[in-house]
Amino acid sequence: MKRFLLLGVLAFAAAAFAGDGAAAPQRVVTLAPHLTELVCAAGGCGKLVGVSAYSDYPPQAALLPQISDAATVNLEVVLGLKPDLVLAWDGGTSQETIARLRADAQPQVVRRGKLQEEIVSLEASLDDELVSLATNREERAAALSPELLTRYTAALAHAGTSGAAQIDGGKCDGCRIALSPLDLDRWKTRPEGTFMACPECGRLLLP
Repeated sequence: MKRFLLLGVLAFAAAAFAGDGAAAPQRVVTLAPHLTELVCAAGGCGKLVGVSAYSDYPPQAALLPQISDAATVNLEVVLGLKPDLVLAWDGGTSQETIARLRADAQPQVVRRGKLQEEIVSLEASLDDELVSLATNREERAAALSPELLTRYTAALAHAGTSGAAQIDGGKCDGCRIALSPLDLDRWKTRPEGTFMACPECGRLLLP
């Protein structure tokens, strides 16, 4: 039975440490040697920032700051390490210490939850904006003549970012290269409704 329980703990821990992003623990503290071994067995050894005394396996664990022993936990040092996961041993760590750790961690848990909500909201807002921009682009493209749309598409493929640019101080603001006096005069005197291409980057020069 104990063997199956250990395998279950390892499987759960491995899934947690394999995660990416805000959901996966990045700074882990263990309050018992066997918990240190379990974290390393699950692939999270590189995320340990503090361990209990006598945590000597694997060998690299012995090099980490020791923040507890069989009787006490240095809560100030633990909190100073800014862990996002503290693993305690229910049969060895006092309930008073566990309660203190939970109380000190609660504000961070709340803040982390709010940050995750803000990230989700920002992602949704960006998705909406991208959809709006795509719709707006399609509408504008539909209003162009086929010949002008073909020229713009070719310029976009060549430039790689935008197929059009403006003149700023005698320079194309796409490639930032100055037009010659002759090209600048041609741009100024072009017939209304027509577009001249930048001689250097090929972008269509807007009025």
